[in-house]
Amino acid sequence: MTSDGRTLMYATERQHRIAGIVTDEGRASVTALSGLFGVAQETIRRDLDQLQADGVLLRVHGGAVPAGRTSAAEPSLAAREATATEAKERIAAATIDLIPRGLGGAVHIDAGSTAARVARLLAAREDGNASLTLITNSVITASTLSHLTTPAVRVIGGRLRALT
Repeated sequence: MTSDGRTLMYATERQHRIAGIVTDEGRASVTALSGLFGVAQETIRRDLDQLQADGVLLRVHGGAVPAGRTSAAEPSLAAREATATEAKERIAAATIDLIPRGLGGAVHIDAGSTAARVARLLAAREDGNASLTLITNSVITASTLSHLTTPAVRVIGGRLRALT
């Protein structure tokens, strides 16, 4: 038993439970599993690596999915752009409402199909946010915002991922 009253679990027991969670829920994140079992994320990553080696699951960025899943490939931005379009439009519109006209400071717009919609709405909105800086790690978002003189647009460097 640990100092906080939890019962210690052997790695094989934990791995068995992890396999069940991934099978039942269709996925599991390293962060959630770490919290659930009260172990370091590195421990969970080792567990997932072992379960993948055993053919039980498939490791993906940030977690795992069942081994029987047809593909662990990340869908392209174009493919994601065409899914749940109405919901993405509502989310983007609600997000724009959270950025008041005349706002100063900085707003980060992440990469992704919903974030790209936010950028399109911001680019179309003429509100003169002269003291606002928009920061993005997305080439597509930066391109969408490139015609703006205000607010300022900054791009975070990194590796270009052609698919997304």
